[in-house]
Amino acid sequence: MKKAMGEKTIFEKLDEELLEFHKYLKRKDLDEEDIGMIFEPLLGEKNRGIGRCFFILMSIFLIFHALIRTEIGWWYILAMSRMFLIKIKPFYDWSYLKNEECMIPKWWEKGVEKNYTPNCNFCENLKNVEVLDQLDGGELEEFYMEVQKPVVFQYEFPTVDHVWSSFFQDDNFLSSFPCSIETNVMENEGNIGKILRKISIFPNFFVHFQNCEYDSMKYFRGVVPTPKFVPDNISPVQYNWLMWSRNYTFPRFKKIELSNSENFKLVGQIEGRATYRLLPPGKCEKICEEVEVTLGKGQVFIFTNFWRLEYSVSGSEEEIEDVGVILEAHSIL
Repeated sequence: MKKAMGEKTIFEKLDEELLEFHKYLKRKDLDEEDIGMIFEPLLGEKNRGIGRCFFILMSIFLIFHALIRTEIGWWYILAMSRMFLIKIKPFYDWSYLKNEECMIPKWWEKGVEKNYTPNCNFCENLKNVEVLDQLDGGELEEFYMEVQKPVVFQYEFPTVDHVWSSFFQDDNFLSSFPCSIETNVMENEGNIGKILRKISIFPNFFVHFQNCEYDSMKYFRGVVPTPKFVPDNISPVQYNWLMWSRNYTFPRFKKIELSNSENFKLVGQIEGRATYRLLPPGKCEKICEEVEVTLGKGQVFIFTNFWRLEYSVSGSEEEIEDVGVILEAHSIL
């Protein structure tokens, strides 16, 4: 403590001496320019310190900029970012932000969302889902999408063997990380390659996950393209999901957290069977009933973000593999 006080006294004395020296120079009628030249050595040290800090910051910025311009550097930054997000998830659950377009809450819209009342007339008389062989895009939009009415089509999807071989031959797809996953065989999250290899060694399992990385989503929609009967005003698929189970039976329905920003939802059954349940908006629960539909291989289920989605699979000896996909896109109705 005495030493600290002593150092403070020395600096105070030095400060006083500099002030006295400055006053002395003023009494000698020296102008500010001459006084500045006398104090130049002291100011030079300060300026050199600022210059060194600026040089270090610019060097860090240029190195970072060079890294993101290279494939390996960009991959390394993404990998470190993912690891950081995974590490902080036990302390801060950021997963709900994955579908948000803006990280800053729109406080001026909260009152509008809170007071929003859906049109329950759309669902109050809906008892079941129509199953059609064919329908053109105009009819699909006018008679189903615009009135929030779900519908089922027949469609020939790629075979499950083609889907798996395509997934496992693309390293970029396998190294991508899903932003939402639920499964019974893994506790810690990993990339898609790790997930698929891990669950495939189990005799019975289920998994569903959502892609939200751009390259992964783009590759997925190349493997499982949007059906041709979809209207032209539907944008390219923004988010896609994979649902896979083998010899797995669970009595309860599992919830799928679909994006509210994409109002076109397409569920396709590539292999096996699964039962899907549509739940009406919360404010329509006392007016509208839940709607269930069971999809077989080669069937497509289309609905809008008016509905919430749950699904259930039941494994059997005849159908031990159930594979489904969900494609989410935006439609300008």
